[in-house]
Amino acid sequence: MPLVDDAVEASDELAAELQERYLATASGMLVEQSGQRQPVWACPVSEFELWLGALEGMLDMPLGRRLAHAAAESEEWRMQAADRKPPNPLFGKEKKRLVWLNEDWHQRGMGEISLLESEPGEVSLVVRRRPHPALAAGITCAAWERIQKRRYRFRWTDGGSGESLITLEPDRREIPSSAAMSPSWDEVPASTTVATGPHPFLLSYNEGGDWTVDGVRMLALARDLLLRFEDVVLPHLADKERSSDPRVGWTGVDDRDRLLFWDALAEVGRVKFVATGEMVLVAAPTDWVDVGRRFLSTSGMGTITTAESLDDMGGVRLTADNLFHPALAIGILLGAWERAEARPAGAAWTSSEHGHTIELTSLRDIA
Repeated sequence: MPLVDDAVEASDELAAELQERYLATASGMLVEQSGQRQPVWACPVSEFELWLGALEGMLDMPLGRRLAHAAAESEEWRMQAADRKPPNPLFGKEKKRLVWLNEDWHQRGMGEISLLESEPGEVSLVVRRRPHPALAAGITCAAWERIQKRRYRFRWTDGGSGESLITLEPDRREIPSSAAMSPSWDEVPASTTVATGPHPFLLSYNEGGDWTVDGVRMLALARDLLLRFEDVVLPHLADKERSSDPRVGWTGVDDRDRLLFWDALAEVGRVKFVATGEMVLVAAPTDWVDVGRRFLSTSGMGTITTAESLDDMGGVRLTADNLFHPALAIGILLGAWERAEARPAGAAWTSSEHGHTIELTSLRDIA
């Protein structure tokens, strides 16, 4: 009986910590209140692995190492925040700093780090219950650099059972510190107004040291990480051709490589949503506000503020103040439109300091 009580108490504590750490805003974002105050994507671990695999297939290239380097840069920038200084005790410094790291990682779904071996020319660390090998490698390197105040090269091997071995070697090169990255789109200034209704993490559970919601292990990915990942991938798309008949029009996006990447993000999101078989019922345009709340806000993607009809065939114009990433959100909305209307959808997007406008219509004219 005490074991059950302990588990419930640990879960209640975790749920309270997560709700305090991640502010659920009226604009449908989940904004971390520590570090650099970044919006996060609350993503099931298994879904992230499938998402990355699908994106690799869409772009026809491996993305693991690029994700790892983006994660390292993002984590370094995150740990520059004033409230992310590691503890500095007189005794047991390294051990207490690992405990400090693991407390932080637990609330982000990043697993648990431990030191395996440390020698002058090489450090070996193990990340157990890691969400993804590349993520584990990147954030481990940045965290260890922060603790040791020196640069490292990193490589990793994966045990295949949720465990990764990360090996670090001192790097004597002069590498500039990570700087802030801003989104490439305009939108309404970030809201601090708290959303009404239950917090998405209200039913979080501490399951054997893992953060779960409804039995599904979760991961909090900062927008900064995704922006850096995008930035790292773009130069490798130079030899790719964009479809002559793209599904989405991205007004204001002039970089051809970025267009390719956003197309891929949206298409992966659309295909994955349709494959879930989710029921989407839309009787009137205003029902799209509820669709946004159900499929965007719960993961921190944003929310739909207004919806109006465009035609007699289900076409709608939606607005949103903030989006975690336009391409991720529009992929979900395309899938939702297809589930509601039972035919392929197309979209047109634009943004300004007044927010985002998204038009969803039938991809093909109906005779």
